Amino acid sequence: MNTTSTAHYTVIEMEILRIDGVKKYYTKKGLSGSGPRVIRALDGVSLSVENGEIYSVVGETGSGKSTLGRIVVGLISPTAGSVRVNGTDIFTSGRKELKKLRSSVQVIFQDPYSSLNPRFNVRQIIEEPLKLNKIPFTREDILDSLRSVGLIPPEDFLPRYPHELSGGQRQRVAIARSVVMKPMFIVADEPVSMLDASMRASFLDLIASLRKERGISMMLISHDISTSYYASDRTGVLYLGKLVEEGPTDRVVENPLHPYTKALIQAIPSLGKVSEKKVDIKGAIRSATGEGTGCQFRDRCVFAIEKCGVEEPELREVEKGHSVACHLY
Repeated sequence: MNTTSTAHYTVIEMEILRIDGVKKYYTKKGLSGSGPRVIRALDGVSLSVENGEIYSVVGETGSGKSTLGRIVVGLISPTAGSVRVNGTDIFTSGRKELKKLRSSVQVIFQDPYSSLNPRFNVRQIIEEPLKLNKIPFTREDILDSLRSVGLIPPEDFLPRYPHELSGGQRQRVAIARSVVMKPMFIVADEPVSMLDASMRASFLDLIASLRKERGISMMLISHDISTSYYASDRTGVLYLGKLVEEGPTDRVVENPLHPYTKALIQAIPSLGKVSEKKVDIKGAIRSATGEGTGCQFRDRCVFAIEKCGVEEPELREVEKGHSVACHLY
């Protein structure tokens, strides 16, 4: 097996991320006189991300995509299942092994306003993770991270504080803080959702260039499937904590199989023209309690059949690399 060495880690030339049967349940108090309710934020998700790949996870609010991202970076633990990054299980490995791994797995949060310490200037913000992980660095390392995200000349940004930056500049600083750690894998949780439309494309181009120039693999989390279409190699569609479709991004968008995926695409005017398989969905996403049997999407699906109410569909491949969980296939 081939391996590639870098400053902080060794990348195995295979899957950079492997998620198997991950579940995350929360217990919520019921109404007066009723017992506790179990909220199934994630209910048996399995997927993988290849080395050097950008994999998008899409779905509406309440689908479980941000919960999945937080599990991948170790911010919360799963109820069941395993998460392996570069072959290391992040929830069962020893402290020394995890410490080395965590410095090479970074996260970019949705809100650049709350993710940066307002008491730190840009230099301190970028230096902080290096100091916490006791990684030697030079001033040139800090400047290089700023250049890599388009903050030029980088020297001008070092003394600035977050309140002196625009929203787009803050998000670039957040990305530079991740890049300076020379990570092998980044989870980007809605990184462009708080930016105006004129800036989103440039940020997605930035993400693509970081992958190309630095070999960074990425999980891109978004509610907007057009973001996935623009930036990612493969896409997984989540609905109520379950993966309902997965495949190469161009196939998922141009030939969507699941009715939910078709509806997500139809909601984006530019993508609606890509796929002519239009479908409406009814109502709103239901509570993630997992109550009842069958397909969780059946109440909103115009194609639901009797089988949908009694048997849960399994994710299965219907064309090379393209899988769907739907009784229509």
